Amino acid sequence: MTDKTVQRSAVRPDSEGNLTRRVGWLVFGFLCVVYIITTRGVSDLGDAETYFVITQSIVEHGRVDLPPEAGITEQVFNPRGIIVSPDGRKYSQYWLGYPIFQVPWYLAGKLVGNVVGSFAPRLDAFSRFWPRLAVNLAGGFVTAATGAVLFVLLVTLGISRSYSAATALIYGLATYAWPYSKIGFFEPFMGLALIFCLLMLVWFDRRQASLGYVLGFAFALGWGTATKPSLVLAWPPLLIYLLVVMRRGTGGRSPRWQKQWLTAGAVIVGLAPWVIVCLWYNWVRTGSYLDPGYPAGNFAPCLALGHYVPGLVAHLVGPARGFFIYSPAVILLFWGLAGAWRDYRPLTMVVVAISLLFWGAFAARRLWGFWCWGPRYLLPITPLVMILVAEGLRRLWASRRGKKAVVALLAVSLAVQLLAIIVPYGTWLRKVEAATGGARGVILSPRYCPLGGQIDSLRNVSFDAINFQATNLQSGRPTDEFKTALRHSLDFWWVYAYRLGVPTGLIAVPLGLLMAGGIYLGLKLRAAIRSGAATDGEAMG
Repeated sequence: MTDKTVQRSAVRPDSEGNLTRRVGWLVFGFLCVVYIITTRGVSDLGDAETYFVITQSIVEHGRVDLPPEAGITEQVFNPRGIIVSPDGRKYSQYWLGYPIFQVPWYLAGKLVGNVVGSFAPRLDAFSRFWPRLAVNLAGGFVTAATGAVLFVLLVTLGISRSYSAATALIYGLATYAWPYSKIGFFEPFMGLALIFCLLMLVWFDRRQASLGYVLGFAFALGWGTATKPSLVLAWPPLLIYLLVVMRRGTGGRSPRWQKQWLTAGAVIVGLAPWVIVCLWYNWVRTGSYLDPGYPAGNFAPCLALGHYVPGLVAHLVGPARGFFIYSPAVILLFWGLAGAWRDYRPLTMVVVAISLLFWGAFAARRLWGFWCWGPRYLLPITPLVMILVAEGLRRLWASRRGKKAVVALLAVSLAVQLLAIIVPYGTWLRKVEAATGGARGVILSPRYCPLGGQIDSLRNVSFDAINFQATNLQSGRPTDEFKTALRHSLDFWWVYAYRLGVPTGLIAVPLGLLMAGGIYLGLKLRAAIRSGAATDGEAMG
């Protein structure tokens, strides 16, 4: 197989590698600052509450069930999402991958709470709020890390640093990855796992076949699957790609057969911890290693044409859920597909195959309804299709008319994300549910489009003070009264802090420092990209 990018992505001098790492860290830092500025600081989402309580149970009690002392009831969590084990304990239907990821964030928040309490004893009663804040910030970290990994992968494929950085920023700011960085779902983590898997496989292909890359690939794949089993949809394309890489030759002095056996062993070793975790978790919840305890009605596919075809359409261009409606910038992939197919065909086939599998599988789900911002279940494939977007960006940016089209498309895409982050999207969805009874047909009706709903919600925001004592933040869980206040506000931590009565100075200082830091990192990123433009031989200009 001919791969034109092998020549372009030959090992660079040390200084070039250092510059690439520097730009990657700057992309990560800049996105982190943006996400911290625009985060909400606390989530009213039932799913996020579930992950948090599992993490809390792991840290505080050394177990993975939903402890009675935490006040877990069917009124707090969706009763369909609770599994009662043979010994009477309550467990979540969600798997352990993401709660395990949140453990260090919870510990960091707990440490901060202890430090704050020691210096300001009157705030010690609120120490349990800090772990929740830290865990809420983890989503922004994951999305920023995804952008940085995407940048490194694109550079490895031979795309210039300027186009690679631009694509990473488009992913972070002009796709619905930005709104989901603050909501609390685990799909951003699945996207990070997938793009990291691709990076490890490409490095294994092009960097003397170190088995460490295979271990990293398998461990990330296992962790992502232990977060949500649907990631198994990506297993066949990824493993076939690994076989293709092995067949082309694994390098080194060892015989090919020996290298192939070692590679297979590395895959098994990397996956083994997560396979064991998943089997054990099934057993403690249901008494069977192979029974995850999911309610079958929620996940059984429905291939009836009257359900499946509308589901396929809705997931692409439906006004309430269309992939290209909520991330218009991704339309650039259609201009990049031919170039990617020419330059790195096997990788392109992997991206297309995983995307089609996710699209087809979730369109067949019986409950592909309305209650998210865009197609949440397709979010994990977004960083993958950005590889094609990078090629499309490079192709269109070469002409004056193409530049205008790209700028207009990115402006629309950025505006869509700003609509999502400025007010909580759930406010409008609850109104639609009350008006329609949750009818599935609203997903294809422009009348109920959340984009317009966000504008409607923006008209009704409040800046009135929130009764701090009614928030119940001392116990770490917001009350219904506080959740109602959250749903009628600008959706940023500094607005909530103002409404809770925090002194303006205590809000303005950290917010000003964050904004200054974002400007500084943006300028440093621009300078670093420009300094490498000459050696790349290709820059956006």
